[in-house]
Amino acid sequence: MKSSHIALGVIGLALGALWYSTGGNHPPTAKAADQLQVSEPIAHDNLAVFFVRGPDEVDTTRVVTLQEALERNLAVVHETGQVNTLVVENLSPDCDLFVQSGDIIKGGRQDRMIASDFLLSPSSGRVPVPVHCVEHNRWVGRGTEAATHFAVSNSCVVGNSLKLANVSGDQSAVWANVKDNQDKLSRQVGCPVNAAASPSSLQLALENPAVQAKVEEYRQALRSAGGAQRVVGAVFVVNGKVTSAEVYGSNLLFRKAWPKLLKSAAIEALVEKGAGPAPAALAVRDVEAFLAMGGTAGSSQTGPHSGIEPDPFPAMVRELERRMEAIVEDEPVSPANLGEVDNVTATAAREAVNTPGGQPSGQTAIVRGAARYVPQSSDAGRSRVRLASPQPQPGVSPDVTQNLMRLSFNRGEHDNNQAAQQPDNANRINTNQVQTESALLLESRDAGQKVIHRSYIKK
Repeated sequence: MKSSHIALGVIGLALGALWYSTGGNHPPTAKAADQLQVSEPIAHDNLAVFFVRGPDEVDTTRVVTLQEALERNLAVVHETGQVNTLVVENLSPDCDLFVQSGDIIKGGRQDRMIASDFLLSPSSGRVPVPVHCVEHNRWVGRGTEAATHFAVSNSCVVGNSLKLANVSGDQSAVWANVKDNQDKLSRQVGCPVNAAASPSSLQLALENPAVQAKVEEYRQALRSAGGAQRVVGAVFVVNGKVTSAEVYGSNLLFRKAWPKLLKSAAIEALVEKGAGPAPAALAVRDVEAFLAMGGTAGSSQTGPHSGIEPDPFPAMVRELERRMEAIVEDEPVSPANLGEVDNVTATAAREAVNTPGGQPSGQTAIVRGAARYVPQSSDAGRSRVRLASPQPQPGVSPDVTQNLMRLSFNRGEHDNNQAAQQPDNANRINTNQVQTESALLLESRDAGQKVIHRSYIKK
């Protein structure tokens, strides 16, 4: 598999800014990211996959996924009678359990989809996990399936709209997107995919033989490529446009996730398949731009050298860090120097990249409108300040205003190890998210600040 020789150090910088900007202790260094490479694409019909190669950032030899744990009776997912909460129990005495956002579980009173990444310790006990229902109306056991717990599924979330609804916590949008996927699949395969046992079930629709036959065509063409050494992620391109990417902390964890990822991407490609010939695949540089700039690349006519400007947000974060560190170097943040912090934030916003015509970009406007830091905690050698709630700005989407700017500044060591304060059976990873106008970026790290999983979802 031929790989790009362009080192993706910029990805490390962008991800470092993402982690730092959402409350992480120290941004990841560019050294590991310098070794990341994006391969030339492997394609079938209207689906192309670019694989991301890189070093293992975390040891996952003693980590099991939810699918393999359920298959090996190493985990139980219990029904709670609450639509959006289930309880997961890791029964393994010596393996952590990784539960990934978007994983579908089958059975109970309704099929569900995991809402966020979880990492559970061995013999975790029962841990509440947020979920969304991907099956409307049913609220009893289905056929011979157990109503008290869930069975394994080899399916996961399909399509960006459903992914975004899952992350946002919008159950109504989840149901609407499930129906939309079912309708489109029915048109593509020429017969209803809704199962008689439960017409609203996404899982049963994905099990439809006609759908499975179409998915198998993609799987046969692409499945072997995901087993290559040093592959830690994949970028998916449907109809010539980047739709999403999934990157993991190790090659082993990626290989475990790959069959589900491929199935999900194949179904998305099937859902969005047009009548004409498949579009040409993107160039490697476009995919690198998507990863590095948070989703600005979209077609083969765009790229780093065709007018796309890098997102100013990461640079703004680093500049704020530099200026604020000077303020709190000798003393913690307090009401006495809070005004100086405000001034630094506003000044950095004014100096940030502006759009043509002298008007501030959407992100700059958000920073300017939210230029007020408030102390979160402090002691003699450690300070943390966090951006206050941003104010609405003209021409800036309220969703972007509320979700993008979650800046924080951390000096010195982390304000106590938050993971150490968690109960032993609690989620052992912290997932942070940043939204831009074109993409949603999610990053999950363990207590040692090592990356377990990154998701990029194109809007």
